[in-house]
Order: sequence, then C-alpha cells, then structure tokens
Amino acid sequence: MKAMAEMSHTYFPKVQPNISNDTLDISEITIHPSCLTQLREFLKNPSANFKCPEQAVLLELMICREHSVLAVLGTGTWKTMIVLMQAMLQPGLVTILILPLSSLHDDIKRRAQALGVLYSRWDPKGKYNPNVSVVSVSIEHLGFDGFIV
Repeated sequence: MKAMAEMSHTYFPKVQPNISNDTLDISEITIHPSCLTQLREFLKNPSANFKCPEQAVLLELMICREHSVLAVLGTGTWKTMIVLMQAMLQPGLVTILILPLSSLHDDIKRRAQALGVLYSRWDPKGKYNPNVSVVSVSIEHLGFDGFIV
C-alpha cells in the first residue's frame, strides 16, 4: 500500500475542478485495477464489486489525499464502507468524517467495529481517542476551539 500511495501521482494525475460548476469531472479519473482487488480482500468476498462508479472514484480520491473530499452519494452506495476501507488501506493516517446526524455516528461506530477499523467520535465534552484511523465529528462542533484538524 505504501508503494501504491507513493506512486499515486503517476497513476492518478491531479484532476482540476471544473470552474463553471466547481465539481470534479469523474470521467477524467482513472480507477486503478488494484482497487477492485482491495475491495474484494477488504470484504473477504472474491466476487464483490463496486455498487456504482462514483464509489470507486471516491476511494481513488481518498487514497490520493490531494483534496478534501465531500461525497454526496445516494443511500445504499456504501459511502461508509469506502471510508472504512480507505482507513484500513492507509494505516497511520486519520480520516475525519463530518456528520450531520447523531445516528450516523452510531452507525459508523458499529460498522467500524465489525470491520476491525479503529474509530472514535470527537466530542467537545472530553474523551475521544486520537490514536484511531477514523474520527467522526458533528457538523455543529467544527467551530469549537478544541477541535483541531
């Protein structure tokens, strides 16, 4: 994985935002064939596939770590699974999820535990574990002085 991350600039050239509507043209992003292999290994399912092309693009963008990523995909498109998979593929790095609903934090925690991904929720009242792969924070807590990205 480290070698793949180091070669990401070769495999995945930086995509420039479309100035007219400030979105990335996902048709310009090449998905490396190893992503499907990694998905199948992560899910322990040799026949697993991405549910939609945007899911694979999301994984590529997260692995490249050249941009902050705002993913807006429909319900049931495995956004959470892609975030957790990316966290497992890049140990030692922290992924911060900004979530709008408290129920989503519980869902992330449950899924992370099931997949063996270290997770913590940032809370302005105190305790959270900074030594994890994924940290979630409520959108209303982003402005707190104690939250440092």
